[in-house]
Amino acid sequence: MLQDYSYRVFWVIPSDVQHSITTEENINKVIHRSWEWLKEAAGIEIRTNPVEVLRSKKPRSWFIKHGKDGKWNTIHNAVRLVFQESGTYWGEQNHKYRYIVYVSAEGIGAANGQPNFVGLGLMDVVGANSPQWDERWVGGMVHEIGHTLGLNHEGDDPKDVMRYGYTNIKISYLSKSNIEKVKNNLKNSKWLVNCSEVAPKLKARLYSIESKTQLRIGFYNHTHQIRKLYWIDFDGYLVLYATLKPSDEFSVKTFLTHPWLVTDEYDQPLDIHYPKLKEKTIEIVY
Repeated sequence: MLQDYSYRVFWVIPSDVQHSITTEENINKVIHRSWEWLKEAAGIEIRTNPVEVLRSKKPRSWFIKHGKDGKWNTIHNAVRLVFQESGTYWGEQNHKYRYIVYVSAEGIGAANGQPNFVGLGLMDVVGANSPQWDERWVGGMVHEIGHTLGLNHEGDDPKDVMRYGYTNIKISYLSKSNIEKVKNNLKNSKWLVNCSEVAPKLKARLYSIESKTQLRIGFYNHTHQIRKLYWIDFDGYLVLYATLKPSDEFSVKTFLTHPWLVTDEYDQPLDIHYPKLKEKTIEIVY
């Protein structure tokens, strides 16, 4: 089960493009590093999810040529496809999710950040696989997420990430005025994580290693105490997904090789679970 008011990440793959586990993992790395940068450099915490792969029956040429959006055809076609798959539509005003959509198809428009989505074309997919992934391509992602939080291309310093600083996030920053705009914007109130929800800055010895075999698994709190459920990401960091009261159940899409950590309400580790193919529900008994 996805968290409400979180960012869903999709990689749309046209019918004439092959899936790559490496690319999928690298997109996850860009997302995680962008989340990390916003939290550490700007004190802004959002909820993100692991990348979801959407295989289209349409070839690359369809994404590029279909529609009347000109240079934005490729990205907008991918976003509409994701909206359709997710049961929403372009003009929906009450989205429970914001969408980050990568598509492996060429287009003149490089990236497009709107209030409820970020669209990124082939250049960003290739960039996620490049040596500069944690400079230019994390910078671009932070910049586009900024647009979803109500920021424009503003700021007095060219090094501001909302100006030209996105070209190298390692020497960029988000200005104090932009940070205040994000935090004071009432439209962002549901999308920003409260301090009490922030995951501990811990790094586990385990980590997720690929996203190949997807399944849905449920976690049932069979104890009489509060239990927290963390996904251990590709770098070994803990991402809080649920806080379960006694008898609460939480369902989530995950993968065979993704570990999940159960802790008590004070974040003391209790158990590690790897999903299994025939396992529908994991009972938390400790």
